[in-house]
Amino acid sequence: MTDFNREIADLYPWLFKIARRYCSSVCDIEDLVGDTIYKVLSNKEKFKEGRALKPWCEVIMLNTYITAYNRRSLIRFVGCDNIKEIFSHNQASDDLMVHDIQAAIRRCHNRTCCMDCVIYYAHGYSYKEIGKMVGIPVNTVRSRISYGRELLRNELDLTVK
Repeated sequence: MTDFNREIADLYPWLFKIARRYCSSVCDIEDLVGDTIYKVLSNKEKFKEGRALKPWCEVIMLNTYITAYNRRSLIRFVGCDNIKEIFSHNQASDDLMVHDIQAAIRRCHNRTCCMDCVIYYAHGYSYKEIGKMVGIPVNTVRSRISYGRELLRNELDLTVK
C-alpha cells in the first residue's frame, strides 16, 4: 500500500466523524464517506505534495454532499399509501396480510433510506436505473436492496410471532 493510500485509510474514522455533520442516518454517512474516499483516490494525481490532506478531503466531501443533495431534491419518493394496490379481495386474510406488509414497509422506511431502492426494485427497475434515479452508485443500490430486504424480512418475522 502506498503512503497516500495509507494516509487515506488512517483518515477513515475522521471522515466518518465529519460526515455526521451532513447526514443523520448511518447508511447515508457510510455512502458519503465511501464516495469521498473513491473520489480522493481517483483524483490523487491532482493532490499537490506539501499541502494538507485533511482540508482537501473535507472539501471533496462537502462537494460530494452538495451534489448528492441537489440530485435527491429533484427526485420525489411516492409514498406507500399512493401506490395502487393489486391483490385479491376474496379473503379477509388477504386484506390483513397486505395491511401487515404495508405497515412493515412504513416502519422500515422510517428507520432507513434503503426501502426506496427496494420498492423501485420491486417495481422492476434495474440496479443501474435505480442508481441513476436516486443518484448513487450501482454497488450502493445493491447494498441498500440487500439490507432493505433483510430489514423487511426481520420486520415481517416480528409481526408473525
